[in-house]
Amino acid sequence: MVRTTHVTVELAPDRVVGGLGIATSRLIAQLERAGARSRVLTSASEHREAPPSWGERVDLPTLGFVEHALEALARDPPADDELLVVHESAALLPLVRARGIPGRRVQWVHSLYDTPLPHELPAACQLVVDPDSALASAIDAADLVVTSMGILADASEVAWSGMHVVQAALLRAAARGATRTVEAHQCLPPPIGLASPMPDALARPRVLFPSRSGVHKGIGVFLAIVEALADLDLEFFAIGDPTRAGIDPSRPGAARVRWLPWLAPAELDALMASASCVVVPSLSEGFGLTAAEAAARGLPVVIHDIGGLRSLPASAATIVALTLAERARLYALWGELRRSRSAWACWDAALPDLAGLVARWTECVEAKVRASPIAPTPRSLGPADAPNWGQALLEWA
Repeated sequence: MVRTTHVTVELAPDRVVGGLGIATSRLIAQLERAGARSRVLTSASEHREAPPSWGERVDLPTLGFVEHALEALARDPPADDELLVVHESAALLPLVRARGIPGRRVQWVHSLYDTPLPHELPAACQLVVDPDSALASAIDAADLVVTSMGILADASEVAWSGMHVVQAALLRAAARGATRTVEAHQCLPPPIGLASPMPDALARPRVLFPSRSGVHKGIGVFLAIVEALADLDLEFFAIGDPTRAGIDPSRPGAARVRWLPWLAPAELDALMASASCVVVPSLSEGFGLTAAEAAARGLPVVIHDIGGLRSLPASAATIVALTLAERARLYALWGELRRSRSAWACWDAALPDLAGLVARWTECVEAKVRASPIAPTPRSLGPADAPNWGQALLEWA
């Protein structure tokens, strides 16, 4: 029996800040159904009972999570042939390798978040991790890097200004045969059904931004669309607190948006089912789980072809095509966000270069909301026999 140890700061249903907690939980469930047993090191929450199928769960303090995870692995290390799967927490794998902790190291690249090196790590540990990119260090330390075909394609096709260290690490991993690609649709629950729309659905056409309200998720594109379509009788919805996201209430478009609190997955499903258009204009996505779920349910979702979003077929989503220059500019903007204290200053500086892209987005959204509503029908996003994430990992093991 294959045994896996997972390290994740998020885990559904206990702690879900974004798609990471949901994706990690689904992966573990897939592994369990395939006969693998899992140990999960995760951040402490008020929910202490692990689901019965998960062999073991270890709750760790959220503050200083990487160091606590390292100590837990040193006390009870994986077996030599055990899979040690790290989800985000990019500083961990290089430290695991440096300390000689056994196991087959897997870095699951759910996103390109590359946060600064945690200050709570001892100085000796900080010498092991590239201070410019913990994610690049993790990729170099991994025996296997799991990412999407779109991320690898982008790394091969355009320069990632400000993120060149991560780009180079991904290309090195691919060159040594240490990458495995999976896509968002391989993480969807089987079967994925239709969600019931909200009771007041379609009172007016609705445009929904279903992601966190950050510049990296494309909220700047969304607000530009809102402002451009101000003359139409539409409702615009976004998730999150605009104040916490640093959105000035006077920013064009912001006042016309209905900002909703963080929603449980079922609530978000109902909101997406009531939308005339679901927009996912992220600067990049590791996999793009939200877009894939909307597309699989037959909902009218609009994306642009970058990162993990590139796996969605044109039959399931409306795709705003990017030029190579626009794709490179989005990655450059991502790199600028890593170093800047003002995400919105970065967005405002990039907007002139992306004006054509925003105009095409606006045209697509307007066409969607003017079109007659079509009853959603579940769609296939890939081959029916494609392995799920868990099966793909076990095939490598």
